[in-house]
Amino acid sequence: YYASPKEVLARCLTFLGLDAPMSKAGWVPLLKPLVELAGSRPIGGTPALMDAIKVLLIEFYSPGLRQLVGLLQDEPDAAEWRTWAGNMSPER
Repeated sequence: YYASPKEVLARCLTFLGLDAPMSKAGWVPLLKPLVELAGSRPIGGTPALMDAIKVLLIEFYSPGLRQLVGLLQDEPDAAEWRTWAGNMSPER
């Protein structure tokens, strides 16, 4: 997302059945919101994640990610979802 936010947001909007903004001014609220939400990238980058916490997060999110990959397997960008989810096999 951070490498090409406009492209990713456009794909998300299309997936949701919404039209992407047609002008630069229309993109401003999406790309530079007035309110920062939790999860915004901190100045200086994200701090390193401890290995133990990474393992717990993977264990916790894996079932949902497998299900999501299964739901999106027919989408044109399904390979990207599998890569993002660690090449997980879809759960059926």
